[in-house]
Amino acid sequence: MLTCAFSQAEKRHCWDLRRGMDKRLADERQRMRAAQICERDRQLLAVMKQEEGRQERRRLIWQVEDVIKRIKPLEKKERVAKELDPQQCTEENSLKLRELELNLKYASLNKERAALISEQEAMRSKTMKLKATERVTEGGAAGTDR
Repeated sequence: MLTCAFSQAEKRHCWDLRRGMDKRLADERQRMRAAQICERDRQLLAVMKQEEGRQERRRLIWQVEDVIKRIKPLEKKERVAKELDPQQCTEENSLKLRELELNLKYASLNKERAALISEQEAMRSKTMKLKATERVTEGGAAGTDR
């Protein structure tokens, strides 16, 4: 039978060292979890701010579209009235300018819509990745707690 060459005090000292290391390791794991949660919260806050900005832009686009819808019939009535007017040439020119301005507004709205759609797709992708990393970190954290 083998006998241990360490005294009781040495064994106790080794166990105390081990307990200290285990406690430091548990504390470090806890700090890492807290840092991950803070980073996720920061990312989610950034996503929420971006979404608020997009909603504000959508609201502005809808308001501009509403104004354009109101202006269009008025311009048509104006056009019909001007066709009957003898100063038709100058009025037609101004009418053409208005039509060009309206087309320009439509083009800028379409461009903004396309930008919003691409941003939405990017945000969906980013949100899905975030959720996936949350699931992975939660699954990993649950596995290490056992």
